[in-house]
Amino acid sequence: MNEARRGPVGLVARGLSRVIDLLQAVPAVVVAMVAVSFYGVDMVTLIATMALILAPNQARLVRSEVLRVREEAYLDAGRMSGLREARLTVRHVLPNSSWPALENLPVVFALAWCSPPRSASSASACRRRPPSGAP
Repeated sequence: MNEARRGPVGLVARGLSRVIDLLQAVPAVVVAMVAVSFYGVDMVTLIATMALILAPNQARLVRSEVLRVREEAYLDAGRMSGLREARLTVRHVLPNSSWPALENLPVVFALAWCSPPRSASSASACRRRPPSGAP
């Protein structure tokens, strides 16, 4: 969307795109194991890990929908009538591009339920502990 712009907006957009690429390049099991080994097995760690693993997919979906909606003819008509880009975005682009992300939520919840962090947390729960009878 804004990656081709000059200045700070373009730099931020390109930077966020690269961060999303990096998050998708790292395997989910590795992220889960590192998070569990650093922060332990608790609900906050699992939720944060799942958010970190699943956020790039949602971001890509929303970005592709925004790019698709921004090319619609009614937005061109709004631009020609003098509406500002911010008003078009809030009034037309965001409502029309949010539905695919909402429709993808069952998939996200299914992945969150059956994903590597759950197995990583159970695997890290089997860490070596000192025997209870040891001095």
